[in-house]
Amino acid sequence: ISDDFAVQAQNFTASLTFAATLSAAALTLLIVDKERDDNLPRIGAAILSALTPFLAFGSITNASQYKNRNELSREVYRDDKYLPYLQEIFSFMSRRDQEATPLGINPFYNEINDLSIQFVKDCQYYDQKTSSEFNQSKYEPTEFMNEFRTFAISPCDDGCAVAFLSSLQTKLIPVVFQENSYLQESLTNLTAVLKKLIEYNDRRNHTSSNVSLAASILFERAHHFENRLDGSLQRGNVRWGFFKSRKFRHGHLFTTLIQFFWDKIYWARSGASPKSTSHARSIAMNT
Repeated sequence: ISDDFAVQAQNFTASLTFAATLSAAALTLLIVDKERDDNLPRIGAAILSALTPFLAFGSITNASQYKNRNELSREVYRDDKYLPYLQEIFSFMSRRDQEATPLGINPFYNEINDLSIQFVKDCQYYDQKTSSEFNQSKYEPTEFMNEFRTFAISPCDDGCAVAFLSSLQTKLIPVVFQENSYLQESLTNLTAVLKKLIEYNDRRNHTSSNVSLAASILFERAHHFENRLDGSLQRGNVRWGFFKSRKFRHGHLFTTLIQFFWDKIYWARSGASPKSTSHARSIAMNT
């Protein structure tokens, strides 16, 4: 997505330049019309002037597309890049700090849990019955759930991760779910995450206490940043390639009013803006 930004910006500036060129050409023809007693330059200027609104509309749509692409890149970062970023930070924490982290914000457990939930839904979708115990009426992958619950007891333990991975590779994928390739693919994605977890856990053996403390602080800050990031994302459907439906607080009118308030009212107050670096630091320490 980011590779298209330069092309998008070039199209925007090119359309503006072309509209300005046509306007200048129309003005030139009107000047020529005053020097000659001929209606042909006037007709040409009218034609060029009639084309200018369409080019201006094209410039607006190009600008909207460029803005939408920037917003989409932030959504892609949140959906695809943010979790690996948290996992990288988490991997530099000591095992003690990792175990002290609540299970709900453990990035590796969250990814494995989401894949497990999706796998259970896939089993229900394909009517995959893997156990006849207790005459179960629901299609629940009992053996898989037992292995997953065992892993969830201690997700930071290498032994639990290795045992879960071994069960997937030796029993669940080649034996239990051998008849359904789609379910095998889902479990294969799960094994990739477990291998990544085992590989990243090796970093704990080479992590000092200072590095672990810094990683813990950064992980905590990144976790609190997540809610602010989600609230700032302008998700919505894009129609006709340029028109995007947004929440009211993400709309242009609301954004303009908020920016006007901060720039012209709040920061315009006497003493609101720091006059020096020391003044700015004192304000930051007091807030």
